[in-house]
Amino acid sequence: MTSVGEGREILGQISPPWLYDTNAFRVTGLAVTASRRDMRRVSDRVKIAERLGEAVAPAHALAPRVPVTAAALTAALDRLRDPRLRLVDEFFWFWPSAASAVPAASAVPAAPTAPAEGAAPAGASVDAAGADDSGTTVATATATAGDPALAALAAGDVDEARRRWAEAAADDGAARHNLAVLAHLEALDAERASASPPGAAAGNAGAPARPDWREVYWLWAAVLRDEACWEAFETRIAAAGDARLGVGLAAGIRSALPDTLLVGGARLAAAAVDAGDLPAARSHLAALRESGSEGLDAALRTACEPWLARVRSLCADADRAAQKSPVTGPDIAERLLADAEPTMARIDELLAPGNLTRVGIRDQLGQTVLTALLLYDQTFVDASGEASTTEFPDHFRMGELLRRVTPMVESAALTQRIGENLAIVERQATAAACYYCQRRRYDKASSISRPLHRISHTETTWNGRRIHYQSVTVTIPRCRDCARNHQERRILSWLGGISAFLAIVAVATVLGAAGWGVLAGAVAFFISVTWVRVTIKSKTDHFPPLVELLVDKWQPGAKPAGQ
Repeated sequence: MTSVGEGREILGQISPPWLYDTNAFRVTGLAVTASRRDMRRVSDRVKIAERLGEAVAPAHALAPRVPVTAAALTAALDRLRDPRLRLVDEFFWFWPSAASAVPAASAVPAAPTAPAEGAAPAGASVDAAGADDSGTTVATATATAGDPALAALAAGDVDEARRRWAEAAADDGAARHNLAVLAHLEALDAERASASPPGAAAGNAGAPARPDWREVYWLWAAVLRDEACWEAFETRIAAAGDARLGVGLAAGIRSALPDTLLVGGARLAAAAVDAGDLPAARSHLAALRESGSEGLDAALRTACEPWLARVRSLCADADRAAQKSPVTGPDIAERLLADAEPTMARIDELLAPGNLTRVGIRDQLGQTVLTALLLYDQTFVDASGEASTTEFPDHFRMGELLRRVTPMVESAALTQRIGENLAIVERQATAAACYYCQRRRYDKASSISRPLHRISHTETTWNGRRIHYQSVTVTIPRCRDCARNHQERRILSWLGGISAFLAIVAVATVLGAAGWGVLAGAVAFFISVTWVRVTIKSKTDHFPPLVELLVDKWQPGAKPAGQ
């Protein structure tokens, strides 16, 4: 592997976006110029603190927000002993200015046992491990002696360090780099501080303001363009004098940096979507898109991978279930849609319409639903391939599921296929629909029959004229539920009518007008019973085939009255 390839590889070993949580220099409080002797002092301090049961967290202005344990410090020291990992952590920490730069850590001579005059805060003493009682290490004091910005940072004045770097950025690549690191680190800390719990509204009163990620990406873009910055980094690598660190590592890190930043931003957006904070997620996406970096689609796809994997798993489970039990196809399809829709909504937030990954996962979902319904429909076909005449699929439910999945499909081919199947299902549902509810299949035993007749022709016989009649029966399709509903309404109308009759008679009797009470009660009973019958009959009389026959001179009844 070339040095450039190794550079991309070692940058890939960090885990964005929270890459500063494990940065060895942030965790230990050491400067990027720390020597092996400085590392030993920190290690000794950890051991002493563990024996005494004291805290071992470093005390500096940009110390990690997450608790620093002895194990974390030990892991950080291990990273510093690995030149490749140390190089990554150096890149994401603060460099000395060009005017005060010192050689890389592995080439630096052992630091003196006492800090330079004035390096430790007033009144602080230096312990045997090489740290003063404020937690500032000797290495930090030595590194900042000739760098006002790093000295300000070591004293806890972050704003002063930022001001000095901003003044020097035009001529100093290290200063431009440090501005980007500081903005990135502070944005991540602010992001963590302002993160709302799931379901909480963004922008609550008193909540920390959201960081400006546009500025972070703009500063890193300036670093990527600044040749002086990368020359300084290459100089640091060369000065380390480690054969395992080739000068091409800087070029590899430079080429991999945009993807690292994009992946980190995409994961923050995905985390915001998971937390239900859509304004924050959309703000992240807007900043990423405004950065103009290539590879954003790949980063968003990486951030969506857990969601994509879930939908794929749901589809695979549904496919297996439909193959095993095709008669439950509608249940399987409905359960799949209910389980997948929330995850699909998350994917839609990150991947724009037309994105190939989004199109692919939507098509997989649509195809799975369609397959489950087609397998279900096939269960009503006999061995000869003919449709069953005794049992029928639930075309209404199939239509509902196909209409539900249609907006989720983006490819033209699958959309057309689902549309064709939906048209067939809707025709079959219409032909077999209950006239009253239009939601369920009619039941032959529950349907209503209306006989009609009309004069066919007249015939003259020896004793007069004989009239011949045609007769026909119109079947008005009705489902079991509607038949039961009609029956229940009739029963309730009778009960209501009787109750009204008795109540009116009782009141009238108390008032001494029993006769009028009986009359009024009878009217109320008649209205209650007749109203339900008229309502149902009115709906029945408007059945289109029946209306057409009546218009065509057909008369109610199988034959004229009296014949």
